[in-house]
Amino acid sequence: GPSSPTTHPSPLVDDAKAWRAGKRVIDVEKEGLLLLAEALDAIGDEFAMFGFSGHSRNQVNFYKFKDFDEALADPARQRIGGIQPFGQNRDGTAIRHVTAKLLGRPAKIKLLILLSDGKPLDEEYNGVHALEDTRMALREARARGIHPFCITVDRDARVERSVEPGGR
Repeated sequence: GPSSPTTHPSPLVDDAKAWRAGKRVIDVEKEGLLLLAEALDAIGDEFAMFGFSGHSRNQVNFYKFKDFDEALADPARQRIGGIQPFGQNRDGTAIRHVTAKLLGRPAKIKLLILLSDGKPLDEEYNGVHALEDTRMALREARARGIHPFCITVDRDARVERSVEPGGR
């Protein structure tokens, strides 16, 4: 086979405490992550799954649910299924961290998939400032050869429309 995989998808999940339409956002995200993990595993792409939350600019937490070199076995499935909401979310910081991880991988095509409620929020990190920082982090990733995609679990979220013109 080839010396390096063709793609390195890297889903990144927002672990913030949020509710939408009577359901915890994290529960919808977990269902989506497990389905995505099974699909990526079935096609043979090497992938990792990470999460993030935090409390202010001084405490941004990053979680590894499945690493690139780890099989999608019961321990990884259990970590994904056990995801709990922890705090707030600084999307830009997490995107930059995963971008750095992806740049160290040998794949020709590197995907960063952000699964979120579409509302970056953490103390003074909110509103236009948080959306602009998220947009800038995605642009920085794209400029470095990463292909970012944003999936929101809230139909009212505006991140996907505000990230790039045309909703890309």
